Amino acid sequence: MGESAVTEANSRPQAMVEDVAFGDKPQSFGRQAWKRFRSHKLAIIGIFMFFSMVLMFWIGPAISSYEFDEINIVDRAQGPSSEHWFGTDDLGRDLFVRAMRGGQFSITISVVTGLMAAALGGVLGSIAGYFSGTVDTGVTFLINCLLTINSLAILLVLGVKFQMTPLTIAGLIAILSWYRGARVVRALVMQFKEREFVLAARAAGASNLRIIKGHLLPNVAGSLLVEATLLAGTAIILESTLSFLGLGVLPPETTLGTLINEAKGSIDTNPTRVLIPGGLVTLIVLAVNFVGDGLRDALDPTHELEQ
Repeated sequence: MGESAVTEANSRPQAMVEDVAFGDKPQSFGRQAWKRFRSHKLAIIGIFMFFSMVLMFWIGPAISSYEFDEINIVDRAQGPSSEHWFGTDDLGRDLFVRAMRGGQFSITISVVTGLMAAALGGVLGSIAGYFSGTVDTGVTFLINCLLTINSLAILLVLGVKFQMTPLTIAGLIAILSWYRGARVVRALVMQFKEREFVLAARAAGASNLRIIKGHLLPNVAGSLLVEATLLAGTAIILESTLSFLGLGVLPPETTLGTLINEAKGSIDTNPTRVLIPGGLVTLIVLAVNFVGDGLRDALDPTHELEQ
């Protein structure tokens, strides 16, 4: 009896070790977020759509025998055909190549705008939330000022006065939109700066810059990424509107908004000239917003994975 009891007691730790060894390993937040993101069907569709259009925009002109600014009066104002897949404009330029060229600018402007606005909003939002006082008051004042400004109206005025390039447009939209990410980051930093890991870093002698860069920004990066993604979709709409009004990039360069502007007079006779670039703008914005929604759900720690 005593021997069997000893044997049972000796076997318990081994059984516990085996249970731990063969049990489910705890998953990191990054792995859990990736699992949630993969389960978001619209986000996966959005990624597929976005990268498919990126490939099409950059590979499309290479497989065409036409240049985006090549004029051919003989073939002007034609509908879609085997020779000109999207038709031609009033100067005989191939609309497939021009749509691909315009898509490149739209994608570039959206990505650059999102990155610039996220960087500016992340830095200013972190500084305002961490230091509070006068710094916070100043940044909050800037945010409130931008909230009262009509971004499109400002872009229209600047478009009349200055020569617009894709990078200029992206920079202006980012300057007028960085407050969106800054508001989110400021609120999160004000919560995190009183947490134990920040207090411990401050007690260990870490500088304010190191705390912001090494402890606060990594914890708000997920929320900032979501805002940057959603802002990228807004940037495409603003750029398309600016180009539609004739205040975007200068000819012979083109954007999707420029193509819509050039074709608005032929919407009754050749509607595909408007529908194709307009449809591409819609697909890009939908793809970006789908990805943004997926990131928002995946990076939300309170979000439960649907079984």
